[in-house]
This record gives sequence, C-alpha cells and structure tokens, in this order.
Amino acid sequence: MEVQGGPEKEGYYRRMNRKVVLKGCIPILLVLLMAAKPTPSLLDDPTGWDRLMLVRYHSAWSDEYEMEVPVPEFPLALRNLEGSEYTLSGYYLPAELDKGEMFLSMQPYSSCFFCGGAGPETVAEVHFSGRTPKLSLDEVVTVRGRLVLNRDDYAHLFFILKDASLVKE
Repeated sequence: MEVQGGPEKEGYYRRMNRKVVLKGCIPILLVLLMAAKPTPSLLDDPTGWDRLMLVRYHSAWSDEYEMEVPVPEFPLALRNLEGSEYTLSGYYLPAELDKGEMFLSMQPYSSCFFCGGAGPETVAEVHFSGRTPKLSLDEVVTVRGRLVLNRDDYAHLFFILKDASLVKE
C-alpha cells in the first residue's frame, strides 16, 4: 500500500501505529500482571502439611506386631528439616497417649488416618513441653515444635513435634 506524500509520510504512519499499539497493550499487560497470582511453593504452605506430604512409604511385615506396617522413606527435603522448629496446623484428635501428647490431623476426624482411610502422612504426634491444652475434637489448632522424623518405631507416627507449644492466632 502506497501512502500519498512519499516515504517520509509512510515512516510517520508506521511510527504512529507502533505508539498506538504500545499504548493499547501496556494497560492490558499491567492488568494481567496485577491479576496473576504467584505460584505457591512448598515454603509458602501455611499449614505445614505440603512438605510432610513429600514422604513416601511402603509396607513391610513386622514380627513384633504380626502385621504389615507402613515404613517411611523420607526425602532429603524432609531430612533437612529434622530437628528444626516446625509449625503445623490441623484438626485436634484426642488420644490416650501420655499427658502432654495429642494427635494432629490434616483431615477432620471423620476422614482421618485412624477412621477415614487417609494415609499415615496426614497425621502427626504432638508432645507438648507442658500439659496438653484443653481442646475439642476437630478443633483447628496451630502448634510449633521440634520436628522428629520417626523411621522405625511403629508404635509412633511418622512425624512427631517435640517440646511443642500452641500458637496463638
């Protein structure tokens, strides 16, 4: 297409077209960037369960218990967390453990590991530094304690938070 007025006019129209396109695209791009949510990483997990879900396990026969038991395989990402302060939120499950101990579940009671078929990676033992706080079944709580990965004591869960305390929200 030839533009009247020679090559100078043609260059002018091309420059103007670019400016119009850029002026129209920039606001659209800004809106899209502001609306985009960052991809959550394992470090952004507000409940603490995503990282624990990295554990894999297989079944093996236990002569002591005369049954198949789940045997955990902790990846390096979890082994690196062992011994560190760890915060976990979940549903309180009463248990007849020693004083100062309770279970915390990723799922409510009706669908937890003990009753509803969830896996062993969805529950943790919590050992408080003092007495167990008074809590109600399925009350959502957040606790913080030193993470212990249980590799071979089948009388306990895969994950134990020792010297734990209730986090006030």
